Amino acid sequence: MSKFVTIFSVPPLYISAYSGNVLPIKEYAETLSYYNSISNSSSENTFVLNEDPLSDLKSFIDASIEKYTKEVFNTDHKFVITQSWITKNITDQSQGIHSHPGSIISGVFYIDCPKNSGSIEFNRGKSTFEIQINKNCQNQWMSDRYSVNPETGMLLLFPSNVLHSVNKNKSNDNRYSLAFNSFPMLPVGHIDFLTYLY
Repeated sequence: MSKFVTIFSVPPLYISAYSGNVLPIKEYAETLSYYNSISNSSSENTFVLNEDPLSDLKSFIDASIEKYTKEVFNTDHKFVITQSWITKNITDQSQGIHSHPGSIISGVFYIDCPKNSGSIEFNRGKSTFEIQINKNCQNQWMSDRYSVNPETGMLLLFPSNVLHSVNKNKSNDNRYSLAFNSFPMLPVGHIDFLTYLY
C-alpha cells in the first residue's frame, strides 16, 4: 500500500459564520473615528471588542478561539483577545502584506463585505522549493498563496505569523472588517523546560 503523509504543516485557517444580527455591528462601525493608514483606514479605538454593542460578537469569537485551541493546539489553556480594531476600505483601497507580531492567533470578522470589495490572500512567504516546476501546481503542499472571498458575517482565524494581504476594493461601497489578536493567558509554558512566561 502507498500513501502520502503530511509530516509538517502550518496550523490551519478556520472559517465560521456568525448567526447573530450583523446590522447593529455595522451601525456601530459607522459611528467610529478613523485614521488614515498607508492604504486604508483603521478605527482609533483599538479595543472595540470591549465595547457593549459588540458583546455578543465577542462571545462568538471567544468560543471560536476556544474551539481552535482545543482542536489544533490540543489544549484547554485559555486565550484572551488583546487588541481589536475595525478597518474601512473605500473604493480602490487595499491592504499590503503583513503579519501580526505579539500574537498567537489572529482573526478577522467581516462586518460588511460587498461583492468585489476585496479578497484576503494568505501567503506562504517563501516557496516550498527554490525552483518552479509547474506554475499551475495548487494543492495543500505546494501552493504559495490561498485566497478567500469573504462574505458578511464570516469569521476567519489563523496563525498570527502567516503573511496576508487584502486585494483592492472594486465595489462602490465601503468594506468594513474587524481584526483582532489573541494570546494565551499567563502563566504559560513549563519551568522545567525553560519555556515559562508569567
